[in-house]
Amino acid sequence: MNYCIVYPDCLFSNWIIVWYIFFVFNIVKFNPKYFLCFALIINFFQILVKIKNKSSLENILFFILSVSILKLLPLLFIIHTESNFNDILFGILLFFLYTVYIFINFIFKRLEVEMLGILFTSDKQRKCQSFLEYILSTNNS
Repeated sequence: MNYCIVYPDCLFSNWIIVWYIFFVFNIVKFNPKYFLCFALIINFFQILVKIKNKSSLENILFFILSVSILKLLPLLFIIHTESNFNDILFGILLFFLYTVYIFINFIFKRLEVEMLGILFTSDKQRKCQSFLEYILSTNNS
């Protein structure tokens, strides 16, 4: 089975949590409660997918606990705060910035993988050379 590493900055949900922290400490005035609600709805469907895929009970319970701590509790703390249309616009702008960040990150990761592919030798061991060794070996050919 192939696994993919997902870094924390690649999940929009984590961006919403940071937004919540900024809101609580009055760093930003825009309320994230609608986006926390949306994240909870998405997480509910993720739980259903985990159950459908027969994930372990431990895995499902850990996911529910982490969602409760990271999204449900923050939402309960700010559910009665005032919000307006500007909060939604800020969330949409944040999502747009997130999308641009992911796109740029994807391009750089792809370039990094391609550069690493260049640095591998063709012998059976597939030993990785340093960039300097690669340059020196190509100049001697």
